[in-house]
Amino acid sequence: LIHAGSALAANVCKKITGRLTSAIAKQEDVSVQLEALDIMADMLSRQGGLLVNFHPSILTCLLPQLTSPRLAVRKRTIIALGHLVMSCGNIVFVDLIEHLLSELSKNDSMSTTRTYIQCIAAISRQAGHRIGEYLEKIIPLVVKFCNVDDDELREYCIQAFESFVRRCPKEVYPHVSTIINICLKYLTYDPNYNYDDEDEDENAMDADGGDDDDQGSDDEYSDDDDMSWKVRRAAAKCLDAVVSTRHEMLPEFYKTVSPALISRFKEREENVKADVFHAYLSLLKQTRPVQSWLCDPDAMEQGETPLTMLQSQVPNIVKALHKQMKEKSVKTRQCCFNMLTELVNVLPGALTQHIPVLVPGIIFSLNDKSSSSNLKIDALSCLYVILCNHSPQVFHPHVQALVPPVVACVGDPFYKITSEALLVTQQLVKVHHMPEAQWLRL
Repeated sequence: LIHAGSALAANVCKKITGRLTSAIAKQEDVSVQLEALDIMADMLSRQGGLLVNFHPSILTCLLPQLTSPRLAVRKRTIIALGHLVMSCGNIVFVDLIEHLLSELSKNDSMSTTRTYIQCIAAISRQAGHRIGEYLEKIIPLVVKFCNVDDDELREYCIQAFESFVRRCPKEVYPHVSTIINICLKYLTYDPNYNYDDEDEDENAMDADGGDDDDQGSDDEYSDDDDMSWKVRRAAAKCLDAVVSTRHEMLPEFYKTVSPALISRFKEREENVKADVFHAYLSLLKQTRPVQSWLCDPDAMEQGETPLTMLQSQVPNIVKALHKQMKEKSVKTRQCCFNMLTELVNVLPGALTQHIPVLVPGIIFSLNDKSSSSNLKIDALSCLYVILCNHSPQVFHPHVQALVPPVVACVGDPFYKITSEALLVTQQLVKVHHMPEAQWLRL
């Protein structure tokens, strides 16, 4: 239909819409119902504007499916409603929102409550400009359900907050502090794991030079029944959304959000850890262009600029990162290199006092035979940025350790690794520490 003329498309859609709504309303044959929902969603996404006269009947047939005993039916219904709100009139939209608010207020079943929260989040993602005026009614309900002891419901609630933050920036503003506090609370929500014991044993483990016990703990607690990691991941993504959209709150972020994210670099689930890193990267990227903070004498005197607050937190960042630069996980190590690269771009010279603890981690990835090409490229790129933004004297004690793995990368068959390694070599030459004869031998 997308390639057909508008008149033909309109006629076909109008003729089959009635049959589709009938098929959706009949729950005897679930397979037919699912197919009909898929077709309806596709029609609404492509030709929704041509079906305005049918929108009330479409809404009438879709709403009961949100309480279907089959979760697959509910999921497809939410998708169809998401497409419907992009083109429906205001009356249909109001009817939908009022229905969802009414059902959420009743809270008859935890299962349907999860579905209604998911539906509201989907509507927000597809038509955020329309749902904004209802946030004053919606957000208190979502906040209430965050306190219910149901991890799946908490995940959906926090995902809804994320959609509000991204799609309704003006209307959500009065609630941002509440959303941040909820996210900070659930960013550390890990009831099946004791991080305190891990921190106490950290030094002893480092002395032994092994991490087998730690790996065993991950295996023990990463069971299928533990859904708390999804809650933490949703919280990290929501904080990412807040940081990315509320530029005016940077000073507050460095007081509350930044320390919390740094403390979670130790996250045991790799996917959650990646989202925590991404949230902090967003914070750094928001900080980079803020030159006006540097020019405010009053703020500088009080030490309240984002850059000065970031500077004070660099030791904690390095402490949280440097041990993870030798982890088996390639994804984690890439996140570490990306973090350090952005940190130095935002705050040149920030790592001057920390080069000795970071160099071994960089060398580890360059020498590690299991390292992917992308990891080596990220490690070399990170090293290059650090070299360019720090005094050459800082690297004098480390040149002899750095040169062999970098030179080996120059000879790598992959041209991108060779290119990055040559850039690093160019900077290492400027260090002027090794005798000329020693450089020639290399």
